[in-house]
Amino acid sequence: MESLIAAIKQRVEKFVVGGPEDASISSLFSDGSAENVVNLIKDAKANGAEILIGDGIRDGTLVKPHLLNVRPGMKIWKQETFGPGARPNLPRNHRI
Repeated sequence: MESLIAAIKQRVEKFVVGGPEDASISSLFSDGSAENVVNLIKDAKANGAEILIGDGIRDGTLVKPHLLNVRPGMKIWKQETFGPGARPNLPRNHRI
């Protein structure tokens, strides 16, 4: 699992966030959409999630990609972010 996470991290760290003409990831639909993504990330962190990539902040409707180690039952586990976030399903006692 660690090699998979390392490969994902390596790929995601190369993503460029910006305008649609020069970026891998462009803006979300609205400020509300971006705020929803950030709120789900912050909630996950407050409830013990490990943020492997990302800083939990946004720039208007731009949200950098995030990779989180979360547990079942967290909001971000149950809800679709509709944003640039991924949560690999790691074993409960797994440490990266």
